Amino acid sequence: MEPLDNPFWTALTAQPQFATGDQHARRYRPDVDTIAALPDEPDARSWAALATLVEEPQGINLLRLSYDIPEDWTVHGRRDIVQMVCESAPAHPEGFIFEELTPDDRPEMLKLVEATRPGPYAINTPDLGDYIGIRENGRILAMAGARIRTPGFTEVSAVCTDPTAQGRGLGAAISAELTARIFDRGEQAFLHAAAANPGPQRIYQRLGYRVVRTLEHAVLSPPA
Repeated sequence: MEPLDNPFWTALTAQPQFATGDQHARRYRPDVDTIAALPDEPDARSWAALATLVEEPQGINLLRLSYDIPEDWTVHGRRDIVQMVCESAPAHPEGFIFEELTPDDRPEMLKLVEATRPGPYAINTPDLGDYIGIRENGRILAMAGARIRTPGFTEVSAVCTDPTAQGRGLGAAISAELTARIFDRGEQAFLHAAAANPGPQRIYQRLGYRVVRTLEHAVLSPPA
């Protein structure tokens, strides 16, 4: 498998300071994210190891090219996710003020995530990378951050726009700015989007992203 076929396994291997587990299964620390990963060819030992890592009653998130889920695991949800890679750096947007978000901003960031539900996120997810925001009248209206890193790639994640500020191009602007910063570091940007929602995909395509593969996202709980 290519590294981005199983992106979170690659990232958890490359960022062990945020991970728990071993060579059979890994996950982010619960305060960082509710995402876990299995090796490219998981076996029964892998699923048994993963079961010991799941603390959340709502289950753990897996995202990879494909997998066979054991029958005794509970599947809370399953959907297709497109993975998009940016092939050329967009320009840094003009007319916006991008603010570096800090640990003091995290309670407000979490409220924005809860209002928009961009995907798995926890209070300390911003430990994984740079998070930037657009603020108006003291309030964060949009944000995005760099979540996982694999060799040569950084993921744009948690793109959120406050429902009261949608339609103003804030999400596109902050995605373009973060993507441009990733290219400035000599890396390539990628992201994930729901396959069933083409609207965001069209925005990302205008920024230079293209769909490279479809991954399977599942939310699972181990046997009782």
